Amino acid sequence: HFFFLFAWGDVNDGGAINYHGADGKFVSDSRIDATNCVLSPAPQCNQATVSPTPRISIKPCSAERLCLDGRSCYSARWGTYNGNTSRVFFELTTTLGSNKWVGIGFSNDKIMPMTDIVTGFVGGSGETIQDRYASARFLPELDDDQSQLADQCGTSSDNEVVIVFSRSVETSDSSDLALDRSLYFLFAWGDVNAGTITYHGADKFVSEFRINATNCVFSPAPRCVITDGAVATSASLSIV
Repeated sequence: HFFFLFAWGDVNDGGAINYHGADGKFVSDSRIDATNCVLSPAPQCNQATVSPTPRISIKPCSAERLCLDGRSCYSARWGTYNGNTSRVFFELTTTLGSNKWVGIGFSNDKIMPMTDIVTGFVGGSGETIQDRYASARFLPELDDDQSQLADQCGTSSDNEVVIVFSRSVETSDSSDLALDRSLYFLFAWGDVNAGTITYHGADKFVSEFRINATNCVFSPAPRCVITDGAVATSASLSIV
């Protein structure tokens, strides 16, 4: 016999449940044995036709989370590019609006503390892509050394933000994890407020297996034109 707790609340655009608050919960006053009950009438949904679509897809070289309406809320892909095996390219995309940031993290244990993170968004002056480190469960601090990121570009529209960057496989920054190791990847996105990323809330997911990004090839070409990269030229890149 157990006490039963009941709750309800909103579902966000990413298909994740939000906090129920004080008005979205109650609890039984007595213990309940559910096996003493008979479910009648029949359920209000047709169980025979229920075929849920997988909402999260994570592969060795890409990841995606679907919205409730089937759109891609967030996607990421990574790999070496143009034969340069000393750097890994990343492309992060969200289709939830232009005032969004996207991020990716690299971890030894699938949780946010002690995680190497890169976040990016596109504003009026162009893309802002930042190397960060999360020492705990709060806004990741900016790395003192931002020079490890290169080949940066970004595009935005009414419904989409695309961020591209590359990072050295190994860096001299003690807060960066080597990308040729097998790491868990963390993915997140959220709103931008006055040029600053805000808390992602439930808009996050993590790989269930370790990933070695150097085993992947970044293809097709990035979806924005890189102008500051040494390993890629505008002639080899195109907007698609």
